Amino acid sequence: MRLRNHGVTEKTGRHIGVLALLFAAAFFTWTTSAMAEIVFLAGPNGTMRSVDTNNPGSHAVSKAPPDDTTASKAAGVAFNIYYDDVDQNTDIGFDDVSFGTQRRACVVETLTYISQILGRYPDGRTCDVRFDRSVTDGTGSFYEGGAYFSGVSGFVNGFAFEHIQTGIDPSSQLSDMFITMDFGWLWYSDTGTPPAGQLDLRSALLQVLTQGLGMITLAYPDGSSKLPPAKAFSVWDSLLETGAGTRLWTGNPPEFQGTALNLTGNADGVFFLGAKAFEFNEDKPAVYTPSTFDANKSLGFWKQPSDIVGKLIVMKSPPLAPREIVREYSILDQAALYDIGYTNIVMQLAFAEVPRGGWFNVGTRLEMSVRVVGAVAPVSYQWQKNGNNYPGKASSTLVIESLALGNTGNYTCVVTDATGIYDSPAAPVTVFAVGQLPAMGIVGLCLVVAACVLAGALIILRRE
Repeated sequence: MRLRNHGVTEKTGRHIGVLALLFAAAFFTWTTSAMAEIVFLAGPNGTMRSVDTNNPGSHAVSKAPPDDTTASKAAGVAFNIYYDDVDQNTDIGFDDVSFGTQRRACVVETLTYISQILGRYPDGRTCDVRFDRSVTDGTGSFYEGGAYFSGVSGFVNGFAFEHIQTGIDPSSQLSDMFITMDFGWLWYSDTGTPPAGQLDLRSALLQVLTQGLGMITLAYPDGSSKLPPAKAFSVWDSLLETGAGTRLWTGNPPEFQGTALNLTGNADGVFFLGAKAFEFNEDKPAVYTPSTFDANKSLGFWKQPSDIVGKLIVMKSPPLAPREIVREYSILDQAALYDIGYTNIVMQLAFAEVPRGGWFNVGTRLEMSVRVVGAVAPVSYQWQKNGNNYPGKASSTLVIESLALGNTGNYTCVVTDATGIYDSPAAPVTVFAVGQLPAMGIVGLCLVVAACVLAGALIILRRE
């Protein structure tokens, strides 16, 4: 069953329509005993169209070599990329004479980054991504995309996940992901900052491809599955609970344990229970649940989180805005991917608390600390001053009981765990004699005096 979520239809340029094409396959046996797939494509107003994968027509996977590929199999996940625009010589979208090459480079760059994040698969894994013929009207969704889901009861991640994690292609007739772009909108495909009113193509691709990896809900507003008659929900759905502690879907086949009100923020909201996400966020991260259920956004995005390492969140709500750049996963995004099953991701520790320096009088007691999350034992600490180890300072807290002038410098804490070595941000410490203003203090005083003189002159001028 391929379910289409329709996105924003107003051409405001204020928000990107966050869309997901959800696909599922229903299996049955032909008289020849060969297994065939019927894919149901949701049309407007709840209508359904079926696609026979033995005769898929425009939905058929290309038999030709891919138009692009991201990496050798030995390096991790190799994404095979197909463009209907290029194959059909449309002269639009990814085949546009002026921008097509640059746009395809954005796709390769984004999927190469995703491959690096997903980790190494020494025996080689692949995933097939197809970009349907682009549209250029600029009046509908900014983009649409997603993965196929098998129409069997249980918690599933979709064809992309199955192909990557098992190495077995779930369907020889269909790609693992489908994406359609509307290039009637203003897209920016260069490497800098988008001009006013333009949407960053790399950021949008990262978001929609992440949905195709399985970070998506398969729930309707009443808690039922989008893949009837099977009771199928995403693994992401299996990790959602209300603020009151009620797991929303449990069992096999999954049964909805809440009410429709729970999916619109009642019972103190909805939260993601993934262990890695909890560890790195140091709490259960909140999931987006507007008071009116939004078929395109509810339950599938974070609720405006503030990531611990300061990066913007890829799967956030509200979605991407013009000029906004989110070309890398935050720690929270990576943790959620790990929690839904991409366990080859190497989760590197993050600094939840960093050292803070400042100006200090001689004789002052200095105490600085770091706090890390996601560390893999064994964990060790070593403080450094100006890049050199500080003798005897090998814990998460640095204490100097009485500062001397010689303690001036830049301090960092080097944390080592089983995954690597990590440096905290530097904390500059300036020590000065009692009664002596530091250099910046003198500059600041001069600025204050100058401001006062200028203010006085203005008053005199006004009086004259």
